[in-house]
Amino acid sequence: DLKTQGSVTMPTGSVLQVVNATLTTAISTTSTTFVDVLTASITPTSASSKILVNISTMLGHNGGSGAFVGLLRDTTNLISNTAGGVSDTKNAWSTHTADHSNSPNREVSHPSITYLDSPATASSITYKLQYVASANTVYVNRWALNNDHAGVTTITLMEIQG
Repeated sequence: DLKTQGSVTMPTGSVLQVVNATLTTAISTTSTTFVDVLTASITPTSASSKILVNISTMLGHNGGSGAFVGLLRDTTNLISNTAGGVSDTKNAWSTHTADHSNSPNREVSHPSITYLDSPATASSITYKLQYVASANTVYVNRWALNNDHAGVTTITLMEIQG
């Protein structure tokens, strides 16, 4: 199935555009409600397009802390678990560490999300990465030991020809 983009005919599955957002600073929270981490917006060329969302982040934990990571399209949560339990009630993927190292303030996790969305719109869409602490303090882009930055967080959006 071929579709025309301008004067070029693009086959189904072609990447039409790429949008990227990067967070290089560190943030932290003890919040029990979701906190925004990073957003990226894209305007699909067609309502039949799909959006491939790729997110990579680095979370630092201090001794038994953990976080729930969420992904929204505008105000719609995209990663709800149907199995029940805490992950379902948070509508998020969970990452958690316990004290498995000699220095719990050096514990980190690298959650990543790959999600193929079918938003069915040609209007601007905003994707948002959020997180919430499940215990203690959770850090984005750094470990708990000190203020050294140890990572970056990215959102990459790819419009895929439908």
